[in-house]
Amino acid sequence: MRVNAKTLLEGRHVVLVPYEREHVPRYHMWMQSAELQKLTASEPLSLEQEFAMQRSWREDPDKCTFIVLERAAWDREPCSEETCMAGDVNLFLTDPGDHSLAEVEIMIAEPSCRGKGLGREATLIMMQYGLQNLGIKTYQAKIGMDNVVSISMFKKMHFKEVRDVIYGRPLAPKSSLCNPGWPQAPCLVREKAAQGAGVQRPEEVIPWLT
Repeated sequence: MRVNAKTLLEGRHVVLVPYEREHVPRYHMWMQSAELQKLTASEPLSLEQEFAMQRSWREDPDKCTFIVLERAAWDREPCSEETCMAGDVNLFLTDPGDHSLAEVEIMIAEPSCRGKGLGREATLIMMQYGLQNLGIKTYQAKIGMDNVVSISMFKKMHFKEVRDVIYGRPLAPKSSLCNPGWPQAPCLVREKAAQGAGVQRPEEVIPWLT
């Protein structure tokens, strides 16, 4: 999706940046993990296939992808985005007849970044972005039943659990979320400059939704 090609979303503990070519080698390394392949129902790809996938997703109007950076590492200068990568977060517009519905997917792939709340904050920021910029009103998440950490996280964000079957195995939750009780994450939205451009990083993090 090109709509987010120059967007940077800055939270308290994460920074979301568009998925670029320079992120692919680290992403490819993550996806060699059998554990991540199982949790994401993914098949291993070659590096060339991963580069092709990145190009395809960038052009696909039904897929919105950000790379999740750990802000603590990102704040340390000098720091390339690749060295700060923690995972990725995606929105998929899965219903051609209803673009107000999206599937949200989060992966914190870097082991040292897990258990810090980065996935929750990145997911909330992504959903707020979809609500304000893409017209999305309802979200669903498809999670393997053995992924208890993700199920617990989404339930805490007021997702309701529904049984479904995909890839031949049960998934949950497949849920709707858009209500006054939805948690919000402070976020600063700004244009992303090229790496190494010496962009000044504002210290204040302002609320996105009021």
